[in-house]
Amino acid sequence: MFGSTVLEVMIGLALVYLLLSLVCSTIQEAIAAWLNWRGKMLREAIERLLAGSRDLARALYQQPLLQALGREGRDPSYIPNRTFADALVGLLGHSANGPAVRSAADRLAAFEAALSSGKVGHSQLPPELRAMLVHALEAARDKLGAAGAGAEAQLEQLKREIDAWFERTMQRATGWYRRKSQAWQFGIALVVVFLTNADSLMITEQLASDPEARAAAVQAAVELVNEPPPALARAEVTSGAQPTNETADAEKAWREARERADAAVDELYATTARAKLQFGWPDARWRDAQSDEAQLKPWQRWGRKALGLLVTVCAVALGAPFWFQMLEKLAGLRGAGKKVTPAPTDAKPD
Repeated sequence: MFGSTVLEVMIGLALVYLLLSLVCSTIQEAIAAWLNWRGKMLREAIERLLAGSRDLARALYQQPLLQALGREGRDPSYIPNRTFADALVGLLGHSANGPAVRSAADRLAAFEAALSSGKVGHSQLPPELRAMLVHALEAARDKLGAAGAGAEAQLEQLKREIDAWFERTMQRATGWYRRKSQAWQFGIALVVVFLTNADSLMITEQLASDPEARAAAVQAAVELVNEPPPALARAEVTSGAQPTNETADAEKAWREARERADAAVDELYATTARAKLQFGWPDARWRDAQSDEAQLKPWQRWGRKALGLLVTVCAVALGAPFWFQMLEKLAGLRGAGKKVTPAPTDAKPD
């Protein structure tokens, strides 16, 4: 019985952490859509890719291929690898003299001229970037395996090399974005947990001492596992995946993110109210003169409160996908422990 109680308390805590994580992630998504974090992160990554040259980054973003990806003066939040390669080769392969370059041979000649001069229009090619592009061009020619390969084949292979280079950079950029997201998740969790008074110590004590609250929390957890909320799928995408161009309409992205945040908050309050879990201020235990908490000195009460809130913040910062997987495992353990196989019965002949 004790083991079952402990397991059900863990399920209740995991449920609370999951719901709070969903609230925090949807709030973060709304802020990210409003401030266009993804587009700004992508531009910063491309500037690093171009050896810190803002002039080249600005010229690259003025290429028609990239301008078509942005809307309303906002940078695109996602650039396909091949589109970046086409835009960069187009930028360096544009002839400054005479009519627009059209043939592959002319574009390749203009590209090599830019590498030789170290200039693209009025912008200087940083030495690191120039060395990288020279290496990409040489690698392209080496992979063709023929000195007399046509200009069109060389350009195509060059774009593949730049494509792979851009892909490696975007993998690192995903790590930068994830770290930034985790920092914001922690900060948002601090605010949400404090405002809701989601004290892990308080919730644990209530679940351990109140069988009805524990049963309601377990039932809510099982229902949530069987029918995951839509916000969970969004949290899985935004927590670790490479930024994607979800929508070009910034106002629409902000509105949809706000709606998901409101739905996550409603889900939190509906579920915790059904499980009769204590949330909000003031702390109900402090108002009950007969409770053990009320007998403590003020500094002791606030010390316990700070510890309980900090535990919740650290747990919520792990993210909704983590707690959903944990909840699935805990619910599975409880289901496995309570599952009873009926004994076979022999059919009686008529």
